[in-house]
Amino acid sequence: MKKQNGNRPYPATGRRRRNYVWLALFLLIPQTVWALDFETMGYPKPINFREITPQLIPEYDWEDMTVSDLRVDLRKFADESWKQRFPGRPVLIQDGMWFGGALSFLPRQRLEDLGLLDLAIIDRDQRLEVYKTDIYPVTDFLGYLNWDAGCNSLNALPADTETVTIEVPDVVPFRPNTFPTTVNALRDKVGQDSYNKDVVICPRDGEGRLDWLNAELGSITMLDETAKTITVRRATTARGWPARAAGTYVAANANLMYDFNVLSLVSLSDKLNQTKVIQAFHPNLTRFCPRDPRTGFNAAEWYARHFVGVKQHDYPYSDGFAFDVSIGTFYPSARISDRVDCNLDGQVDNFMFDGVNYWPLGIHDFIDYMRHGSPGKFAGLGGEAALVWDSNGNEDQRLFDLLNGAEYEHSMIMYWDPYKYNYSSMLDRY
Repeated sequence: MKKQNGNRPYPATGRRRRNYVWLALFLLIPQTVWALDFETMGYPKPINFREITPQLIPEYDWEDMTVSDLRVDLRKFADESWKQRFPGRPVLIQDGMWFGGALSFLPRQRLEDLGLLDLAIIDRDQRLEVYKTDIYPVTDFLGYLNWDAGCNSLNALPADTETVTIEVPDVVPFRPNTFPTTVNALRDKVGQDSYNKDVVICPRDGEGRLDWLNAELGSITMLDETAKTITVRRATTARGWPARAAGTYVAANANLMYDFNVLSLVSLSDKLNQTKVIQAFHPNLTRFCPRDPRTGFNAAEWYARHFVGVKQHDYPYSDGFAFDVSIGTFYPSARISDRVDCNLDGQVDNFMFDGVNYWPLGIHDFIDYMRHGSPGKFAGLGGEAALVWDSNGNEDQRLFDLLNGAEYEHSMIMYWDPYKYNYSSMLDRY
């Protein structure tokens, strides 16, 4: 199946597209498969992929299925219109390509810092509607996110001070990222190697435990390897900038992916226009993730409950979700740091404990909670909901015991490292 490019809709007849689909099947499927009766099975099945609107639906009456964006400005409640017109044809809601892809989110403090939760600003650009409708999972609990192994500050931080210098035992955890497909672009556009890396500043309670309810975000603006200091601009939020004692825990965002700030093309706010790149965040779906003391949820439960609620309340006509890429199920991965500390003990673990990789197990827990719920906390969607997840590269998920399938986006045309060397194994998997 060849999905539609939302920027260049195919002609309503779809004849040329169907020809391409048959050509792809001829090239990719072994000759022995041609014994199957494709006419009886109804293949190929043309699918409209994203950006479908109620106005366009009548032009695509030949489509067998549609995938509609999670974003409000693109979907325009197309799932309801599609189901009313074609009751027997599936519609999935695509979560992805918003500040870094699916399972890459901006926490509330970062959004507040950028001014993206200001209703006056939201109303000036339809792309921000996701933050007014609550369909986007915006967490205010920074313990739900993946962080690199950090360290304790050697100095106290003053109150009411936006930019602070933090003395650290080792600057290695805070050095610029070297993600190969973006570092040159960052250098060209920003003028330095990714000193936009976001960090968490997390105080400790009276017993020395990390106090995530009072943690704050900041962005590194300078790093001095000789003095062993990092200069951090603290996020502007309603809570202000409290004083922090020496021994406060500081850790860097573990996500290597950046997005250039396309929203700065629209005049929204000075803070947003000044932000050249935005670093997205990945949730810590492992069982080592801290639990929010207000709810008792870990990240896998919290995000699962959110999407269950979105399906039930915002997309009751849809058949389920299509999730975009996650960080790699296997290692090495080009999507996340090799200094991840998922149990937050200050030591690098990269999700590995006793030879077991807990990241894919965390994805499994997240999908399992979506299907079956969490006992005593919330009900799941059950077995009727369709759940699909991208499987672009060899490092992507393989959880087909819980999922209904995978979207093989770009799986045959990845030209960059390390994927360009995996063509044969991608073909086997496809």
